Amino acid sequence: MSATSAQRKLLLLLPFAAFAALAALFFFRLGAGDPSRLPSVLIGKPAPSLSLPPLGGLNMPGLEPEAFKGRVTLLNVWASWCAPCRDEHPYLVRLSADKRISVVGINYKDTEENARAFLARFGNPYAAIGVDRAGRAAIEWGVYGVPETFIVGRDGRILHKQIGPIDERSFPAILKESNSLSWNHFWIPRRSWHVKSASHLKRLRFMSLDPSLSAARRVLRSTAPARWRTGLSPAQTRTS
Repeated sequence: MSATSAQRKLLLLLPFAAFAALAALFFFRLGAGDPSRLPSVLIGKPAPSLSLPPLGGLNMPGLEPEAFKGRVTLLNVWASWCAPCRDEHPYLVRLSADKRISVVGINYKDTEENARAFLARFGNPYAAIGVDRAGRAAIEWGVYGVPETFIVGRDGRILHKQIGPIDERSFPAILKESNSLSWNHFWIPRRSWHVKSASHLKRLRFMSLDPSLSAARRVLRSTAPARWRTGLSPAQTRTS
């Protein structure tokens, strides 16, 4: 066999080898963990400053950058043709009754007629809906597909990204991970807050619903032991 023919065979085999390597990588990543927890480069960064037009015929606003400032916001990317969107939608409707969270949506690559019919059938949980007919806004948000959900903090920064539908089991864990709301402590009146431990103090610092945090700070100063008010971490306080 000549050297030339051997090189030709090698060149013919290269595409198959590359395909096999990519397939192996894909299956490895598929089994490496929960696909809904794929990392996003936008975590911790300001929400994309985009203005999206409203969904026609609903007499409700489109999506503006101001929607992500001053309160915790849940952004849901959805479409009427998306089957998992139908699965999660009843939970979003229930969640929209919770005044701690503003639920807004991006209608992705849909038609106005189908989107309106979807909401008429399943309910409308959104305070605002931005229409992304071409999918360009979804690219800015780093969306892989629908549904996807983002938690945006009161300062307008993205705290969490969820790929796939959310439900009553996943959403409290999302809030806890993003430190955006205190699911367990919110209904306790502020005047009755009390600090149980250094870790509890840390949670209260990050989970206050007061935008200025002034109310929480007054409570923490009055109830936390002095050694916890020095800025030490829970681990440091245990060893001090």
